[in-house]
Amino acid sequence: MKTLLEEHTIIRQILCAVCVIACAVILSSCSGLESKYYPGEPIVISTADLGDESIWRYQDDVYYVMRTTSNTYTAATLKWDDKKGDYTSHSFLLIPSQLGKHAFLNIKSGGDNYTIFHAAYDGGNSVVLFRVNRDKMKQDIADGTVNAHTNAHNTIIMDGTKEEQAEYILNNIHSMFNMGSPSFAKLITEKTAPK
Repeated sequence: MKTLLEEHTIIRQILCAVCVIACAVILSSCSGLESKYYPGEPIVISTADLGDESIWRYQDDVYYVMRTTSNTYTAATLKWDDKKGDYTSHSFLLIPSQLGKHAFLNIKSGGDNYTIFHAAYDGGNSVVLFRVNRDKMKQDIADGTVNAHTNAHNTIIMDGTKEEQAEYILNNIHSMFNMGSPSFAKLITEKTAPK
């Protein structure tokens, strides 16, 4: 028989797992910028800086995130499915990356593309996420400044090579993301597996 504390911990872990997936789905659906390439190279975050397992809050949702053996992250959550009348699990890949001096959070939740966020550390327990400046990107698409298009869901898809995208991002980093409208992902708790 489990103690009340053990039951509370299990319930909390399940709820956190459910929230992580929802957070990732929310993040990926709100960004509006996708590419088959993520900017720059993956960042390897040491276990001293972030544990193997962590729980994050983004807006009103909570996410459970685990480090993989390849130093990327898997986020998972449960979402209520009205049609099934039950919870459905969702998971997605998170790859933090760096291009020049700039950090990004890239989410792959199915399909071939990554959803891209410009990211910054706030010096505390939060990561600041910046979404694409849609007006700037649409103007640059119209002007031919960027090799990109808008799909049927009004998502901006960057085309071209990884190198072409990197050059565009580095030359437009301060205007292509909404720096004045950040979102915050707050670290709630973390732990590192024993070695």
